[in-house]
Amino acid sequence: DARALEASWREWQGWDLHVPTGEAGAGLRLLGYRRCVLTEGKMAHVLYDRGGSVVSLFVMPAGVDRGATVAHAELEMFGQDAVLWTSYGHTYALVGRGGRGALTPVAAALERELTAGTPR
Repeated sequence: DARALEASWREWQGWDLHVPTGEAGAGLRLLGYRRCVLTEGKMAHVLYDRGGSVVSLFVMPAGVDRGATVAHAELEMFGQDAVLWTSYGHTYALVGRGGRGALTPVAAALERELTAGTPR
């Protein structure tokens, strides 16, 4: 449940994490979260299932400029596709297996859900 994950993260880490369910147009099933150990726990690592493969959404907490947004940027590294964007001050990185561009429509659906406040 996305709302339970958000409340748990807020209590544990002290900042608001908005967790998209991934159901509306993204074709994902929410599995859970953990903290990213590479950032001393300051970055959230949200896990989804996408047709039998794990897809990760990394979320860095808001920075100084909360109004800035950056369009999607794609990259591929070590067989992982990644789509990066910022929205309302948070930085997001969606990472999973696939060729370049494979996750772009998934990232767009997640971003739409985040910005629209899709009910959970």
